[in-house]
Formats: sequence, structure tokens, C-alpha cells
Amino acid sequence: MSNVTYIDREFSARSDEEVAPMILEMYDADDSIAFNEEFNNWTDSLCKDGDISQDVRNNVSYVGKYSGEES
Repeated sequence: MSNVTYIDREFSARSDEEVAPMILEMYDADDSIAFNEEFNNWTDSLCKDGDISQDVRNNVSYVGKYSGEES
């Protein structure tokens, strides 16, 4: 994936730790669509809770170990 930012890597690592275990209970590790969707749901939740700005929410991308992309 091109143009991967520090923020992308940091949020993806956090998602791999906090969100991925729950996703792996429902989906295969190679289901990158499920991981991307849940990453978006998670960042939406962080934004709604005021933990991240709308700008960060709109611009962060999942590039973690389940993304199906080389990061």
C-alpha cells in the first residue's frame, strides 16, 4: 500500500491488538474485507466517543497484519 502514514500504522497495530481477537472468532484470518470493515466500525466508534477527530477518522486506513496488503 502506498502512502502509509505513521497514524495508519499506529491505529492498525492497536486494532490488531484490541479488535482482531474478536474478529478472528467469527472470520478467517485471511478475510481482509471483514478486518477492514471492523476497523472502520472501530474508528467510527472512537470518533463518536470523542477519542479521535473526524479528520483522523476520515483519513486513517487499516494496514495491519490482516489487511491483505504489504505494509
